[in-house]
Amino acid sequence: MPSLTPVHLPVSFGLVGLGGYGRLICDQLLNESNQENPSVKLNYAVEPDHTTHASRISELREHGIRVFEKYDDLLSTDVEAIWLPLPIDLHRPFTERALSAGKSVMCEKPAAGCIEDVDAMIAARDRAKIPVAIGFQHLYDPAVAEVKRRILRGDIGKILSATLHGCWPRDQRYYTRNTWAARYKRDNTWVLDTPANNAMAHFINLGMFFLGPTQSESAAPLSIESELYRAKPIETYDTFASRITVANDIPFLVLLTHACRHTVDPVIEITGDRGSIRFVNMRSLELSAEDDIVPFPVTPHLHVNMIRRFATFVRTGDAVNIATLENARAHTVVVNGASQATPIRAVNRNVVDSATQSVRNIEELFAQCADLGQLPHESDLAQWSAPPGKLDLRNYCHFTGPK
Repeated sequence: MPSLTPVHLPVSFGLVGLGGYGRLICDQLLNESNQENPSVKLNYAVEPDHTTHASRISELREHGIRVFEKYDDLLSTDVEAIWLPLPIDLHRPFTERALSAGKSVMCEKPAAGCIEDVDAMIAARDRAKIPVAIGFQHLYDPAVAEVKRRILRGDIGKILSATLHGCWPRDQRYYTRNTWAARYKRDNTWVLDTPANNAMAHFINLGMFFLGPTQSESAAPLSIESELYRAKPIETYDTFASRITVANDIPFLVLLTHACRHTVDPVIEITGDRGSIRFVNMRSLELSAEDDIVPFPVTPHLHVNMIRRFATFVRTGDAVNIATLENARAHTVVVNGASQATPIRAVNRNVVDSATQSVRNIEELFAQCADLGQLPHESDLAQWSAPPGKLDLRNYCHFTGPK
């Protein structure tokens, strides 16, 4: 139910966690709170470790912000909305508790580690009738909404295929940054910390959104073919290669890796029979049709959009340009389905650089596979690869665990 507070008044916010990604969110909320006509006002924070974060806590208190050690203390206040930049295994329980207390929620991406947890969050939201959004930041961008509108209008014709490829190097520090990095579970709760479910999850979600049947919906995955690889000494995988089939038999090829030497910013390309869409992370978004290229302005400060759009969502219930739990659910089905379809295979050490734990020339391989519309094993360009596993994802509602 939308708030009865006047639309022009800022939404009272509480932030849970000041470490990790929470540091960035805190800065963004403080900055917006200090605007002349702010959409939100950061009034509360929760941080159990007052020693490590003593300096930030002192700063917040100077701004008149109350800082608690316990989540329950925040839930007992008059705060309207809560931001949860928390580990993946905490997304569901903290969201459910906030909703039970009558608080709107901005939960970081991904929604959760398994489909059962996402569905439980949807059920909790529906019972409470209170707004919940997920921090898939690109869906809050007006340019993304306009491109989606043009796709649905038929500007690029009938969609034939889509691809996503990207390479983001990650070193050992990344994999030792916390107790759940590159783990399947923490405290018996699914996390699935992988390129597809954390650092590069945004781009799978964005691709599925572009392929969705309406302005606000993401595409529903119907089936998946998947190859998962491990070049680094971790529990989960560092390389994700999958083909997701959505409605109208549209294939969405996804190639993502952390086992690389060089950065290749994620590129999404959607091909229609009369044109195409091309997105390059933080650099460009353009539509090509009838020998004409239409560029759309790339928004440099995506969190500002998130904050302001979510504030409007809380005040009015207007879910336009909001990453919903339903959008996030499509992403979780993809991630769960990939792990359930195929085992993780260790990359042959002959093609792994021992100093960087990266697969040699994987950047070029992924670019070629994206051009061909093929998984690595199908392309015959990666002798170390193995045939993909396959899984039907229609009516998917239970993650049985990795194969």
